Amino acid sequence: MRCPFCRRSAAKLSYAQAQAAIDGVGDAGPAAAIREPILKPLWAAWAVLEAGRNARSPLELDLPERKIVLGPDGKVARITVPERLAAHRLIEEFMIQANVAAAETLEAKRTPSSSLVNSCAIPTGRCGQPASLGSRHRGQSNISGQRRKDRNRVLPST
Repeated sequence: MRCPFCRRSAAKLSYAQAQAAIDGVGDAGPAAAIREPILKPLWAAWAVLEAGRNARSPLELDLPERKIVLGPDGKVARITVPERLAAHRLIEEFMIQANVAAAETLEAKRTPSSSLVNSCAIPTGRCGQPASLGSRHRGQSNISGQRRKDRNRVLPST
């Protein structure tokens, strides 16, 4: 019996292979065969999601991943920052969309579930109300879009 919570990857691509296939460079390996029928439509769908995301001006936190390599003695030998590919951002965005869809479905069916609860920020302080995907907060922002854009512009300089 197949686990309903496990994902299966027919092509078993690495992020680098998928990126190479979509860019049309290097050794895409098995990704080359699925470039046109699967990867291009996937990237096109991501472009639509990105356009919507950009229109909302969400907080942009593109934090680089760190890879810690241990030596034979078990101590840190080196720390590297792997290349950040568009393929990584594509998968992250679809994971976010899947989580939003699941939360909205649970909310619509009034199914008990757990969620991360934060206090929503307002210019004068903390409102103390739980921020969730609930309809009370959907589509509302206590910080104007312009201020979010300003924050995204300032963050890289800090």
